[in-house]
Amino acid sequence: MTDEYTLYEDLGNLVDAIQLDSIVSRTFYKDDQLRAILFGFDAGQELSEHTSSQTAVIQIIQGEATITLGDDKHELS
Repeated sequence: MTDEYTLYEDLGNLVDAIQLDSIVSRTFYKDDQLRAILFGFDAGQELSEHTSSQTAVIQIIQGEATITLGDDKHELS
C-alpha cells in the first residue's frame, strides 16, 4: 500500500508579493478533514480578533509576530 501525501518544499513561494499595508491569504490545501491557509502580512498589519470552530495551527515561516490567544501573548519568529 502506498501512502499518499502532499509536499510543499517552500511555503513562502506560495504567497504573491505583499502589497503595502495589506494581508494576503491563500488556501493551499483542502480536503474533508483539513484546510490549510497561508497568510502573508505586511509589517504592522494584524488579523482581527475572531473565533473558529476548527483547530488552528500557527507556524511562522519568516519574520516575527505577536500572537494573542485568549489572555496570553506570544512573541514568535
